[in-house]
Amino acid sequence: MQLKFMRQLGFLLLFSSLTIVGGNAQIPAKAIPSRSMLSPAKPETKLAQAETSPYIGLIYSEVPEGLISGGGAVIDQWHRIHVVEQPGKAMYLWLGELLRYDQVGQPVTQVLDVLELPPFSKSQRIAFRFCRLNGKVDRAIAAIVKMTETEYYTQISHAWRVNTQTGKIEVMSTQGVDCKNQGWKS
Repeated sequence: MQLKFMRQLGFLLLFSSLTIVGGNAQIPAKAIPSRSMLSPAKPETKLAQAETSPYIGLIYSEVPEGLISGGGAVIDQWHRIHVVEQPGKAMYLWLGELLRYDQVGQPVTQVLDVLELPPFSKSQRIAFRFCRLNGKVDRAIAAIVKMTETEYYTQISHAWRVNTQTGKIEVMSTQGVDCKNQGWKS
């Protein structure tokens, strides 16, 4: 019974047998809780990045020294995406959760997930906030687009969608994705 209960809790048991003594399970020190104990069970998702970024968990109102903000957007009441560049090294997409506003009204955000963007050419850019899926605006989509003199960028090389339920940035198909050219003058 207890073994079944422990499975329901999501324990990952790192040993081959479990000794039951007087109805109490003796668990070796190497038994550790799995991530499912920390949050409700959710379906597996294909993540776009490793979960080892030093920025995950960072609480900020301004990007740290040595990084450059490339802009951001509100996804919903609690979630934001932010493009951050580490000059000469990499460009990132951060998913943040609003914690509060500071004394001057700036949002204080905690980084939930980080995606290191793949390199892209000068004829491309990262687009977000005004991307659509099958003609419907979806603020949770970010994409690398080829810049064209059209109202919508339709040549998409990579696309991601923020999953606010899991707090992750997930790879998505580029099919059906386009992003508004904010500089377009009709």
